[in-house]
Amino acid sequence: SFGLFFSMFFSSKRPAGFNARRGFAAPAAFSPGSVRMFRFAKSLRNQRPQTTEAPAYRYCRRKAKVHFGLRRLCWEQSETTMTFRQALGLGRPLLLDGAMGTMLQASGMPAGATPEEFCMANPDTLRGIHKAYLDAGVDLLTSCTSGRNIYKLPKSLDVFSFNRRMVEIAKEAAAQAGRPVFVAGNVGPTGHFAKPLGPVEPRDLIAAFALQIRGLVAGGADLIFIETQFDLAEARAAVAAARQECD
Repeated sequence: SFGLFFSMFFSSKRPAGFNARRGFAAPAAFSPGSVRMFRFAKSLRNQRPQTTEAPAYRYCRRKAKVHFGLRRLCWEQSETTMTFRQALGLGRPLLLDGAMGTMLQASGMPAGATPEEFCMANPDTLRGIHKAYLDAGVDLLTSCTSGRNIYKLPKSLDVFSFNRRMVEIAKEAAAQAGRPVFVAGNVGPTGHFAKPLGPVEPRDLIAAFALQIRGLVAGGADLIFIETQFDLAEARAAVAAARQECD
């Protein structure tokens, strides 16, 4: 009965016996429940406002325009001085950027090269990738630092210096956007499990994450972005390190 009601009440092709003003005169073949459903629908339809420009609707619409207009004005006038916490308080959706590895390959990173060493040697290329995401309209740039900790970073690079430099490059790109853009210090997995599932002590994981996050903070990251953790204990270690190194 309910499906039949929807098909005939909202369809542009009215069935026989349907009158736009008086409703549907249900044939005798319909069950009493169907008849009651049609009468209920008719009563609801008669209670609707005759026009969408009713005074209450116009007031709500004007109020909504002012509400969102003020939020948009606040966002535009703040330029780059807005903090990430203030941006969250505005209730505006914040768009995050996308992949980094494939963008580096598309930008000329040769096969076999490590992304870390390539980015350190080609900061303009990395800055251009960030700019491409900014031109697409993102509000959050993630630093090229996922998994760049003592367990995964090439031994030729210093963990603290590398993470600080990657955030600095992202901040340089964000400064040219002319609007509030935030840089998330990206913290990825270590590739190891904590005891008893793996050989690494939890305190060693916290120390590894803390060293990386210390570099991200020194570079000026607006927030810490912990992602792609394979183990809950590892994720907790990353959170503990972030609380240790951040305000």
